[in-house]
Amino acid sequence: MTTNFLVVGGTGKTGRRVADQLRERRLPVRSTSRCRTPAATARSVKTRMLLSFADAATEIGAASGRDVRCVPVSAGEFAAAAAGQGVAEAEIGALTGGLGAVKGKPMSTVVLVAALVAAGLLAGLFYAYACSVMPGLARADDKTFVEGMRGINIAIVNPVFLLTFLGAPLLAGVAVFLNPGPRPWVIAGFVLLAAMVVITGAVNIPLNNALDGGGDDYAAVRAAFEATWVRWNVLRALVSTAGFGCLVAAVLTRRG
Repeated sequence: MTTNFLVVGGTGKTGRRVADQLRERRLPVRSTSRCRTPAATARSVKTRMLLSFADAATEIGAASGRDVRCVPVSAGEFAAAAAGQGVAEAEIGALTGGLGAVKGKPMSTVVLVAALVAAGLLAGLFYAYACSVMPGLARADDKTFVEGMRGINIAIVNPVFLLTFLGAPLLAGVAVFLNPGPRPWVIAGFVLLAAMVVITGAVNIPLNNALDGGGDDYAAVRAAFEATWVRWNVLRALVSTAGFGCLVAAVLTRRG
């Protein structure tokens, strides 16, 4: 009985190499493609019979005596069906990482990289405050310190900063839901960036508002503001840097 070798994904780089090696051994080989492939590609894989996945499923079913069909599904549909069959969540996550790759993964990657860039900008901003801005202002007299911080607080409320400040956690949150399955690094990054927003809203902004409305008693206004604001800024610098690091890990692993 003649054995035919069916190379799934035979139009890809690895698939072509496998098919060519089999042909060098004078073995009958046919290749499948995710979709019908143009004639130029068919010639490049040196095969007379380039099958779609649907055709391959039909032939496999005929050879095995079973009802085998190729049914296109989304990653979400596959995950739901697999969960219904009792497949472990970790295995579903590993499998769905490759499903819908043509449409889903590039978009999730774009969103993830955008979140990464925004998080890096924020981490750098708060790091600059901790390492240069606040130490520099600490050398100034009370009036210069207070008026300088008041000017900074006014200048920083601009569309560029707000888009970055709110966009980093928002984009990280969107990245969590673009692909199903476990995404621990993205989730961790989102939580840390959300914590940075909470710290800023709960501590730094109220202190900024108190500074702006503190009047002309510069020594008292500075005493109520400086030490607390600096400590919490260091914390949000650390939190935002950790969030940035998690998103870097998510991009490098491509698993989230």
